[in-house]
Amino acid sequence: MKKITILTMIIGVAIGSSACSFEFSTNGTNSSNKPANTANNASNAGNSNANKANTTSNADSKPKNEIKDEKATKPANPKKQTNSVTVPAEWVWYSDDVRGYGFSLPAGSSGESGKEGNVDTFVAVTPDDITVIVYAFKDASLTKEDLLDRAEKALNAMGETVTVGKLTGESEDYAVADADSVDTKGGKSKLKVLVATDVSDNYVMFVRSDDKTYDAKKATMDMIWGSFEMYSGGASGN
Repeated sequence: MKKITILTMIIGVAIGSSACSFEFSTNGTNSSNKPANTANNASNAGNSNANKANTTSNADSKPKNEIKDEKATKPANPKKQTNSVTVPAEWVWYSDDVRGYGFSLPAGSSGESGKEGNVDTFVAVTPDDITVIVYAFKDASLTKEDLLDRAEKALNAMGETVTVGKLTGESEDYAVADADSVDTKGGKSKLKVLVATDVSDNYVMFVRSDDKTYDAKKATMDMIWGSFEMYSGGASGN
């Protein structure tokens, strides 16, 4: 996928700016402001940073660091999804112990982590060009529906036309939605958007493929997002 680092920055700032408007407002955490502020903040942040990013680089910016397997440090009892998947033995496990999550990727995937405002980011690309982006941040006021809405608005704010379906496979901790996107040059892609919440910790995962090769990559994409786990009890506390 093109301009991966730019995409990560724009969406991360948009998501983070929305979160900041509630967590760090002059009145403290104010969830009553959420409906009015989310769209405007995401749009303004996305548009502003899109302009900055476009002046910085128009080149592909794929992560260069090969992801090393961290299965040995995986917690014993993470909060798995209801229909968690079994991945091939040769896949590697990526772990963010600070933010408290992990998931599996095909061996040979490359990735890099970063931070945009109050949002921790991780972006990876698999050997067959599936893009994975994870955003993790704190905000106790958000529901899974809020997270999906914020993800959709952030993508639209950077100039893509995104259509997101309804959340499915929903539990108190996890839900997933399908999405279709068309970029400013007419390029089409398909996404899986996984949202997860652990009371105050929130996670949004994008697993993305170009439209033309989606059918061939769908099984791999489903195993990637289906392997996502939180390292605590989740919103349900279990």
